[in-house]
Parts: sequence; C-alpha cells; structure tokens
Amino acid sequence: MPQLTYEKRFKVLKGLHVSLNGNYNFGKSYSADTASCNYNWLGQSQPKGVPGELSYMKYRYRDHNGAANFRMALFPADGQSVSLSSTLTTFSRSGKDETAYKPTYEHPSQSMKIVTGLSYKYDYKGKWNTSAFVKHYMNHLEAYLDPEGGINYQDFSNTTSYWGGGWASTYFWGRHTQLRLSYEYALRLPTSRELFGSGDDIERGNSNLKPESSNNVNISVTANAVDLTDHRLTIDAAFQYREIKDYIRRTTNNDSGRASSQNDGRVRNLGTDLSIRYTFKDAFFVGGNFSYIDMRSLTRYVTGTQQESKNYKERVPAIPYMYGNGEAGLTLRDVFVKGTVLDIHYMMNYVQKFSYEWNVYQNAELDIPTQFSHDLFVSYNFGKKSEFTVSVECTNIFNARLYDNFKMQKPGRAFAIKFGYSFMK
Repeated sequence: MPQLTYEKRFKVLKGLHVSLNGNYNFGKSYSADTASCNYNWLGQSQPKGVPGELSYMKYRYRDHNGAANFRMALFPADGQSVSLSSTLTTFSRSGKDETAYKPTYEHPSQSMKIVTGLSYKYDYKGKWNTSAFVKHYMNHLEAYLDPEGGINYQDFSNTTSYWGGGWASTYFWGRHTQLRLSYEYALRLPTSRELFGSGDDIERGNSNLKPESSNNVNISVTANAVDLTDHRLTIDAAFQYREIKDYIRRTTNNDSGRASSQNDGRVRNLGTDLSIRYTFKDAFFVGGNFSYIDMRSLTRYVTGTQQESKNYKERVPAIPYMYGNGEAGLTLRDVFVKGTVLDIHYMMNYVQKFSYEWNVYQNAELDIPTQFSHDLFVSYNFGKKSEFTVSVECTNIFNARLYDNFKMQKPGRAFAIKFGYSFMK
C-alpha cells in the first residue's frame, strides 16, 4: 500500500497552508468453500449431498482501495480562518470463480466518493469560537447487475450528488469549563462492503442502497473539576439527537446465515454519554464512561400500505443501547533497573442485554445476554535509550461468554506477547 504526503506553508495571506495525502491498497484474496460435511459447535460432522457449507466456490478476487485528502487553509485576519477540504475514496473488485461461470464476477464493480467541504471559523480572544460549513457529496457507482433486483444483468452506472452543512460553537466558561453546541445536516454514503458485499458470499451487497441523511444536534460540556499540580479530575457529559432518513441497517437471513444491508425508513436516536477520569501526576489514573442510546424506528406504515408497522417506535435491533467501561492504570519507574518504565493497565467492559431482532417477537432466544469482560495489559520499557519494549496482555481474563451483535460467540480468554525495538531513540 504505497502512500504519499505533501505539506507546504506559504508566507502569503498570513500563512496559507496546503496539505495533500493519499494511499492506494492493492489487495488479493481467495475464498474457498469446498467442505463435504456440515459441522456443529462440538466438532461433529454430517455428510452433505453437495460440497460447500454455504455455497460451493473457489473465488479469486482483487480488492483495490484508494484514498486521497486535500486541504487548504487561509487566515485572512486575526481570529479568522477559511478552509477548503476534499476527500476522495475509490474501490474496485474483479475476480473469477473456478467452480462455475458467474457473469457478475467477470465484470469489475467500482465506486467512487468525493466529499468536499468549505468552512469559516471565527475565534474571539480564545474564549469563544464558532464555525459554519457546507459540504457537497458525490457518489459514483459502476456494476454488472439488474437494477430491479432480478436476473436481467447489464452494465449499470449511476452518479448522484447531495448537499449538507451545519455549524458548531465552543465557549470557555472560566478556566475549567468548556461548552459545545453543534448542528449538522449530514449524509452517510454506503460503504463498498454494503454496496458489493464481502467477496466470500457471507455478506452480500446491495447496490440499490440510498445514502443516510440525518439532522444531528450535539450538546456537550467538559469540566476540570480538580485542576491542581498533582491531581486532575475531568468530567465529560454529552447529549445527541439524530433524526435519520433511509437508515442503513445490517440484517441477516435466518435461512442461509448471510448478511446484507438495507434502507430502513426513518429512525430517531437520543443518546447520552458520561465519562469521568482522575489522574495523579503521571503515575496513576482511574476512570470510566457510560453510554445510553435510545434508537427507535419511526416508520409508521408498512411500505405501500396504510397498515401500521409492528416495528413502529420499537428499538432498532442488533445495536447495544446501554454499555460502558472502567479502566485504571499504574506507571512505575526504575523497577529492577534504573531508567525503566513499567505500565499496568486494567479495563472492564460492560454491555447490557439487548435483542438482535425486533422486540415484537418477544423471544428470549433472540436476546444477547448482559456481558462483562476484564482485560489486563502490561508493558516494560528498558534499554540504555529505552529502545526495548516487552508487552504482555490477557483479554477476557475470566473467560466470559461474549457475543457480537448477532449472537455469534466470540473467542474466549486469549494471551499475547509482543517484543519491540525502536531505532529512533
């Protein structure tokens, strides 16, 4: 994956600043599904009449991803700045299946997104600043498919564009409190995985996806309740309101186990975050954060009918609505040998029980139970110039049962060790 970075500051216009960076990833993959048996979680097998657990395939494909970002900033007067930025992302996939001729594999799938933004910022004596911005979104898609979802395949090309914008303001109340308020009409363009799938037929793409559009309001406050030489206590609180149209939701097919994405009408999200952190010098810290998200469907009627949807005002599934973590860290110096640094970091993670299907089913088997896990990370830095580092970690110390958002069990307890050497010391 080659990368390029360019940055230049000019003396004109009180410091014209231009930067450009980009990268391109050449990816090559092979997906094979030739199993002659079905296996259960106990490792027991049962012969199949046809090969392949999901679908018989020997698929070789190339995924190429590119990204480039350009930014230019001007400072026309004291406390004022104007910036122009543009981000380009590209994706293409082509491949061939050795098991069968599939015309969709012979034709490359491609997408290109360009998001361009123009913003103006005013800063009043470092005590209050506000900015306004406008964004333009462009989405281009090329694929070999049937736009109606059938089998009448053809070369398909589509280019769409959208506008967005908003403003943000920050106010410093005294020396220890910061208040923030922002609003944005934003769009989220579908990702290449949502459009074209994962390439291994486990997640299928949906080229008919529309971008998400949303009205977003954010209010937050940061307070340094204690700000002394050796002691520091910081509290952050935030509230978010989002009203989303054409919400992109990941779903699964219960028969085949495949995943895909779809637009899900209107969704309203109310959320709050609270975090607290205490530090003592650079030797010790303890803290945690808590999040609550109330995301519900506001699609009242079944598409094309006047029948009220059973999912109306129900919580959107497969998304945790209450979760948090706590952490603590200790830094010890000159342990065993002078000049060494020993770091010990502990983390506890918590996710409240939630459902991966709509709650209208009232089925306990669709619930993902409350989850607690504990992780420990230890690193030891040593050497004449502190160039050597040994890191050891244990995740999920107590081997708790953990699941993803669709109740697929995650791996249990795991240990890892890493050795590092820095040539830059």
